[in-house]
Amino acid sequence: MDKTKENKILKAFLKLMPNQFVILAFTTILMAVLTYIVIPGNYERKTIDINGVTQSVVVAGTFEESDNSKPVDLLSLLTAPYRGMIAAASIVFFLFIVYPSFYLLIKTEALNGFISLLIKILGNRGWIIIPSFTLLFGLLTSTILAGPEFYGFIPLFAGITIALGYDAFVGFCIVVLGSFIGFTAAITNPFNIITAQTIAEIPIYSDVLLRFIIFILHMSITIFWIMKYASMVKKNPELSIVKGLKLEVFSIDKNNMGEYKITIRHILVLITFITSMIILFYGVIAYKWAMMQMAGIFFGMGIISAIIMGFSPNKIADEFLFGMKNSVVTAMISGVSRGILVVLEDGDIIDSIMNGIVSVLYTLPTWLTAVGMLIAQTIINFFIPSATGQAMTTMPIMIGLSDLLNISRELTVLVFQFGDGLSNLLWPTSATAVVCALIGIPIQKWWKFYFPLFLVLLLLESAIVIFLSIINFW
Repeated sequence: MDKTKENKILKAFLKLMPNQFVILAFTTILMAVLTYIVIPGNYERKTIDINGVTQSVVVAGTFEESDNSKPVDLLSLLTAPYRGMIAAASIVFFLFIVYPSFYLLIKTEALNGFISLLIKILGNRGWIIIPSFTLLFGLLTSTILAGPEFYGFIPLFAGITIALGYDAFVGFCIVVLGSFIGFTAAITNPFNIITAQTIAEIPIYSDVLLRFIIFILHMSITIFWIMKYASMVKKNPELSIVKGLKLEVFSIDKNNMGEYKITIRHILVLITFITSMIILFYGVIAYKWAMMQMAGIFFGMGIISAIIMGFSPNKIADEFLFGMKNSVVTAMISGVSRGILVVLEDGDIIDSIMNGIVSVLYTLPTWLTAVGMLIAQTIINFFIPSATGQAMTTMPIMIGLSDLLNISRELTVLVFQFGDGLSNLLWPTSATAVVCALIGIPIQKWWKFYFPLFLVLLLLESAIVIFLSIINFW
């Protein structure tokens, strides 16, 4: 098919796709309808110690249906976005603080000067930034971090990739795909692997070499996928995912990069940025910092950077408020998507849906059960998007099933890891809505780019699971 004709068909298709708020609204309504169909019920739960923290864990085999039906009424449905905003308050206010704080940093033009210098140093080798930093972000989330810590790097890498002749979306993918796929193929991450291994009562940090090989396979495919898109956009900017979108935070003109100079003040701003990131990473690792502390570090970084550049108090306030204005849609999407889970919680059907999904696994042939568990964990991640929360809810049930069917507990942990991680960038109830809002890209455009990669990696994971089952690795 002719490329021009193909592009016209693609544009026509995207125009037919509904707005991301419409997608979230219809998903919320669908979940409300399910509360009239699915019988509510619950598992019993017990408390255990996981990594020094008391957690509530499901007790396998204790599911009971409830006689008290709780279908969501019209008023509850209409208030779901409001209550979702409240439930997602930590994320909403994190975005309200972080987005304008980085806007202040960008307005200092210190990043522009740094990017200009970097491009001069790298010359024609600028492309190496894509694989090297994608791998770095992946390695960090594969071992010790979770992903949101890197949101602040999106403007920096968006600027770098624009200057290299690509688009802001390439820089976005370096950070987001690098960190989230690294988490999916984690080697020693405490948030998914260690929690699941503790519940499964198997040695923690086991099978590190196998996990490292799996990590390399995932990252190789991901880097290839980003490089392929980057090459396409460099050859034809008209094919850019973000073409026509207003991206205020990423407003760096690659044609003027040679005009940016680094001054002493710019160097001090860059030192502030690097110091802030070091403090943030140390706090997350050593003190288990969460959204609140990270927001505080980003806020301090933005204000100090503006002061260093000599911004007046009024200018700081004006630029901060302008940046906040651009973060409103981002925050709204986070809250509305959380409203989907609020509806499911109102109907008390999350445990019922999970029990129904797991029940199907008992009907599968033994050789297919492990793949069925992978698909089940992927679906369950829509309803329980937290890695730790999903581990505490599903692992006791999956472990019981695997013991019954003579499937190793180690493989069950690996299946959980895959199912929880890969779909984090697919389901609107998980990180998808937040990361799309961060760059201002409609969720349907993100799906167009990510879904084929999701399928490729899902096939890879299925092949790994089947192969390990056939050779009786454990």
